[in-house]
Amino acid sequence: MGELAPKIVRDIDAAKTAEDVSDWIWVAGELIRKADQPHYTSFDLEIDREPVTWDERIQLKEAALRALERNSDPLWIQSMLSVLSRTGDRDLKKLWINFLADYLSVLKRSNAIVYTALISLRDIDEPVFEGARSICMIDVDRNVEEAHKVLERQGIRIPW
Repeated sequence: MGELAPKIVRDIDAAKTAEDVSDWIWVAGELIRKADQPHYTSFDLEIDREPVTWDERIQLKEAALRALERNSDPLWIQSMLSVLSRTGDRDLKKLWINFLADYLSVLKRSNAIVYTALISLRDIDEPVFEGARSICMIDVDRNVEEAHKVLERQGIRIPW
């Protein structure tokens, strides 16, 4: 039993925001992978030296599951889901299906708002969809790209 896995479990349990975990949450996934494959080679020497037990793997998984309930920020959720994805556990299938259904719905509804805002800007003579032969509300990629262009012209950068 090592020291890193219990520390990461405590850190997950103590974290409140996506910013709290952004620098180290990937370690949880690497430790889970290491528990599954004892000879797994990470890109981090500290992880490579760390023995990880099956019990620690379970604790890491449970900490990520608990964390999902504490914060609805998509970056937070993505961080915890990323950790859970490293388990490859079939018992999480319903979780994956539920998040897929929920966030596909959010994405589609959000895209409708982005599209409407873009069309509204175009209608007041802002340079939106210039040169496009066809525009469509369901074209998420084009709408996101166009939204980025509009916002960048306003000095607003939205990170990916």
